[in-house]
Amino acid sequence: MMKDIRSAAQRAAITLTLMSVVALAGCGGGGAGTTTGPIVQGAPATVILRNVSREAIFYVYMSPSSDTNWGEDLLGSNTLAVGQSLTLSNITAGVWDIRVVDGSGHWKEWRNETIEPGTQYTLDVDGDDWNSQL
Repeated sequence: MMKDIRSAAQRAAITLTLMSVVALAGCGGGGAGTTTGPIVQGAPATVILRNVSREAIFYVYMSPSSDTNWGEDLLGSNTLAVGQSLTLSNITAGVWDIRVVDGSGHWKEWRNETIEPGTQYTLDVDGDDWNSQL
């Protein structure tokens, strides 16, 4: 499913890609914050969020680190089940913050992530170090 994010702070077309747990296990490499692919000057970047946690993810936010607001939920009415991936494409190079929230309200963030042009990043959303909104 494609969803066009119209907010200038969130210039990303997202594709929800279903992946089985077996497919994730066979990928190899690509841990949290791993950069893959060559850097192409001026080309947009791609960020892949892989849900390898024990919970479905209900909300995904990505905004420039300079913004004080998260903006729209990139999943909309969808969820990111365990074993699924979310591909955020056409990301403008810069410094970004990413936040994911599970169905229980626990959240995980990556702050001040430098995104280089023309590069693909993979972030594994695992079961460790979740924060509580309580």
